Amino acid sequence: MISVSKNVLFVSMLLTIVVVLQFKDGESGPFDKPRVYVSIVNDLPHMQLRFHCKDKKNDLGEQLLPNTGQSFTFDFQPSFWGVTLWYCSFSFYGSEIKWFDIYVEKRDQDNCKHECHWKIRTGGPCKEVSPSEEECFQWNKDVDSSTRQLGQ
Repeated sequence: MISVSKNVLFVSMLLTIVVVLQFKDGESGPFDKPRVYVSIVNDLPHMQLRFHCKDKKNDLGEQLLPNTGQSFTFDFQPSFWGVTLWYCSFSFYGSEIKWFDIYVEKRDQDNCKHECHWKIRTGGPCKEVSPSEEECFQWNKDVDSSTRQLGQ
């Protein structure tokens, strides 16, 4: 009877250690999805790109890519529930503001498992699906841009 209790105690302690190690960095857990890295590339001809990206809890602040070909990368851990959404406002041509959902988990989870590469163009953002293929999107339907500022 004593050896069974020792075995149960040993297994319980081992499971406790495994669970504690899973949560040791404060962010990861046993059911977490791998981090996703999103890169945004200025693909505007001879124009600077100003943008501001956020999700429900995080705000990356306003970013500036002054030259064609420059990029900005950020990363996050998708939600366990599969509802992660990152959206950005983009400004070029001076004061023209465009909006786009740069990461929608339901749309992007299959071809952006770990990395999502976007080229920002005047007609809309284009996502790299493979090294030789892109999928281009329209800008989101604009909310009255006169009432929204870049970064809000």
